[in-house]
Amino acid sequence: MKAEILPNPQSYLKELPDSRRETKNKLHELEDILIDVKSNEITVIPTLLELLDIQGAAVTIDAMGCQKTIAKRIVEGGADYVLALKDNHPTLHEDITLWLDSEINAGQLPVLEIEKDHGRIEKRGYWLSDRIDWLEYRGDWRNLNAVGRVERSREIYGKVSIERSEFLCSFADLEKFSRVVRGHWGIENQQHWVLDIYFEEDKNRTRTDHAPENLALMRRIALNLIRCNGTGKRSIRRHRNKTMANDQYRQQLQTGTT
Repeated sequence: MKAEILPNPQSYLKELPDSRRETKNKLHELEDILIDVKSNEITVIPTLLELLDIQGAAVTIDAMGCQKTIAKRIVEGGADYVLALKDNHPTLHEDITLWLDSEINAGQLPVLEIEKDHGRIEKRGYWLSDRIDWLEYRGDWRNLNAVGRVERSREIYGKVSIERSEFLCSFADLEKFSRVVRGHWGIENQQHWVLDIYFEEDKNRTRTDHAPENLALMRRIALNLIRCNGTGKRSIRRHRNKTMANDQYRQQLQTGTT
């Protein structure tokens, strides 16, 4: 599951009661949710959203979390949403895809384009349409105000690939839409990818008791320490190697001192 809450970084658990017993119960409730998340994300996400303070945030969720009940819960929490739409809602997806195709081809929608070059040419186009009164299922989705598309075109060694994604959106601000979607993908690029490549998280086969959660937490602590306290322009791998070989550098990372 990737249910990211952007751009408000201070989304905390709702204020816990003073009673230690009630606080402990809340923490156990959150722990149970994290344990069950792999079994049924659709039922877990609304419960998790209930525990989080999402007021003023923008919540992005992958296609599995594109559900009416989840959109309703997000709005009730005072947040906006951007929900990825795929073939888990085939009729809705087809209708929106055809509508955006016609609007874009007719030049009816403004486009926000971003171009990057990191050893490859990558272009991203963002479109957002709030003219959706025709949409038959609009009333089923709380605060559905726009539908959007992102098109990513990549050219690597002369070979071009194009990927398109459609979204349901509770606001009609194109720049905000592009920022929120980029932030969602940034989680994948900045954390999940790094943890997989440099910490080999996906290869880990630990399954006993709470060991998987404990190891995942330790990997994230290590990555945050490297990013916050690491010095020089070393790669994550070089930081890890130096930490293993140098007691002084390891202490520097742990304490943030030089």
